[in-house]
Amino acid sequence: YAIADGVVIEHVDGFGSWGNYVRIEHRIAGRVVISSYAHMQTGSSPLVVGETIGVGEFVGLVGATGQVTAPHLHLEIEDNGVRMDPFVWLTEHAG
Repeated sequence: YAIADGVVIEHVDGFGSWGNYVRIEHRIAGRVVISSYAHMQTGSSPLVVGETIGVGEFVGLVGATGQVTAPHLHLEIEDNGVRMDPFVWLTEHAG
């Protein structure tokens, strides 16, 4: 589920290291934050590039696509171009 309101900037149903993934750009307190959701089940995300998505809206189903050993969600957060620990970032910024 989306961490915040944003716009889908990338959606790949692929077989690279991330497998099936979606990247969403958010504007939070004047900063550009990008959330990435990887290894999702093939075809499970209905999102398209350019689509606006709201906080808490469905992104896709946990899967095991790409380079993985078991199903899981690979979540990344970039805050103004700097990769952050998602747990730390969400703890500080999620309501």
